[in-house]
Amino acid sequence: MTISELETEARRIWPFKMGSLGIAIAMGVIHGDICREVRDKPFPAGDIEKELGNMIFSTIRWCGDLGFDPEECIRRAIACQEEFVKRGPSG
Repeated sequence: MTISELETEARRIWPFKMGSLGIAIAMGVIHGDICREVRDKPFPAGDIEKELGNMIFSTIRWCGDLGFDPEECIRRAIACQEEFVKRGPSG
């Protein structure tokens, strides 16, 4: 699947757009689900896999909701992470 295909599928499922407040709250819900899963089980299992998928799939849609190109967001994140690793732990 391409990012564009995922964005199209996400829009089919969720035809309405969310604003930044709704997105922040929804991200917090997914983050909380991941935290509870890690807290309650000694070894991460399928629910973590599902919740990480939720975060990835939803974030692609949220980029579009806010008028951003998801692929550009990903490119910028890659560049930022590369620079972070180059700086090392003392940054």
